[in-house]
Amino acid sequence: MQAAIAAPLSWLALHPVAWVPALWVIAQRSGRRAFFAGWLVGAAANAAIFAWLVHAVATFTQLGTLAGIAALALYAALHGLYAGVFAWGFAPVRRAAGAAWPLAVAVWFTACEFLAPQLFPYAQGVAWVAEPRVFLAAATTGVAGITLLVVFANAVVLQAIEAWRGRSGGRALAANAAALAACVALALGLAQRQEARVAAAEAAATPIRVAL
Repeated sequence: MQAAIAAPLSWLALHPVAWVPALWVIAQRSGRRAFFAGWLVGAAANAAIFAWLVHAVATFTQLGTLAGIAALALYAALHGLYAGVFAWGFAPVRRAAGAAWPLAVAVWFTACEFLAPQLFPYAQGVAWVAEPRVFLAAATTGVAGITLLVVFANAVVLQAIEAWRGRSGGRALAANAAALAACVALALGLAQRQEARVAAAEAAATPIRVAL
């Protein structure tokens, strides 16, 4: 699913629910089991996003396709570690946050993603560059703000599933859904403001002709 969300397909409608299966699995685990589950998720996501490495290695070096596959596997394993750290901390963060855990785990995910060393930096929020009406909020929040919204949405969906299965928790779910809606509205407002600023700057700019 990560490959469908990232460019060139950019099926962004999937993104608010794409992480729900992974969060469901992580929520059932703790400690090392959670870490390895998260690591697998992060490695799979990075392998999908950076699958072009295989073609690049095969085309621009003498190493061949097998070396490209090995390079992608190593890259995905290393850069998937942040998701393992996120999964390891999921249960403690959830317990500490109580009913507000969807926002708390979204903040925790964003922090893990932001702090992880990256050779080719890629955050979940980057996918939304294809949707300026949302992504331009990054001018205020940084890409981390878009990642936060994505994971927050996935966590609220997971909370809804848990509430439906347990026949309880509706009040907390409603509060978190309202908080998510407020965050999305704020992001849309920030993006619209930035879009207006860009349009004004373009209108006031001096046209120039460039030849290539």
